[in-house]
Amino acid sequence: MVRVKNISEISHSTYHYTAGYYTTNKWLNENTIVAARSVEEKMFSYYAPVELVKICLSTGETTVLCNDAAGYECFGVYGNNVYYTDGKKLMLLDAFEGEKQVLMDLSAEADGNTKRLTMPDVTHDGKYISVCFQREDMPTVFYVVDSSNGSVKYSFEKAFDKPFDLANHGMVCPTDEELLFFAHEGQTRYVSNRLWIYNNRTGETFNLAKQHLDENGTLGDCFGHESWAPHGKGMYFVKYPCSPTPPRGICYVDLETRETKLLYSAYPYWHVGVSQDNKYLLSDTQTNDIDSKVVVIDLADNSENVIDEVKVKVHPAHPHPQMSPDSKKVIYNAINSQGKVCIRCAELE
Repeated sequence: MVRVKNISEISHSTYHYTAGYYTTNKWLNENTIVAARSVEEKMFSYYAPVELVKICLSTGETTVLCNDAAGYECFGVYGNNVYYTDGKKLMLLDAFEGEKQVLMDLSAEADGNTKRLTMPDVTHDGKYISVCFQREDMPTVFYVVDSSNGSVKYSFEKAFDKPFDLANHGMVCPTDEELLFFAHEGQTRYVSNRLWIYNNRTGETFNLAKQHLDENGTLGDCFGHESWAPHGKGMYFVKYPCSPTPPRGICYVDLETRETKLLYSAYPYWHVGVSQDNKYLLSDTQTNDIDSKVVVIDLADNSENVIDEVKVKVHPAHPHPQMSPDSKKVIYNAINSQGKVCIRCAELE
């Protein structure tokens, strides 16, 4: 069972704040996070001006780290290092020393705003980073690079058939850099093969979780919003509330057997993340575009605990809850009383 001791808020009269996309670590330590902020509400635009900031959750002290980040989902943290992209380059920034260097530069391949580098994801040992290079009307290129020098370990291209031709959400396996997850993006009522794995050892690319089709070929399962389990042996994801065929909720698929199980269904779940110790799942809900519950699931007793109810809008204002390394705090996005996107922090008992 999970109980909340206190809820605090990081907000500003000028800026919108967001904890960024939920699949990538944002914690420098148990009390300090890296977040994105912008005067523009639509930080989901990949070209909106975004600052990355370091925030002490106990004091609210905020330090600007950079102002050239490309959108709210462009950064992740490992140790003292912040990995982020400006849309064309992968950068390495020391959050305490302020030193910055270019790890990968794809400026020569980028063409104005039609191509972008995004969504860095780091293995649990910090040695490798995956990034997606998305190109208009061309296949997405996924790279896995060495975090020490930016050298490319491997890359591959993927595109699907139109109208839903986008491959994205690349995430390197946390325990095996030779495996990389990516998603088939598109309207969930029509995409019947959402979850994919690329195996660099074999060159194999395969659909990880099979979605149900009825006798008339109609899609029954709408899958999405995936997270690797910390041990790298499978993935959590959501069978969306819009799925025609019940039951609906949070699922897990085993990487070896490819068996899919529905685990939790008390609420209309929308995103699912996981704590670093694999003891908790972090989720939000969607019944409309105004309200969302923030839920922490205790995997020890299977309790589905609502820790807050917040106002939301479209990205980047979905809650996207994320848990601290010591599993004592949860950060998530909300809309405050002034209509600004803000970050709330729930301290757990």
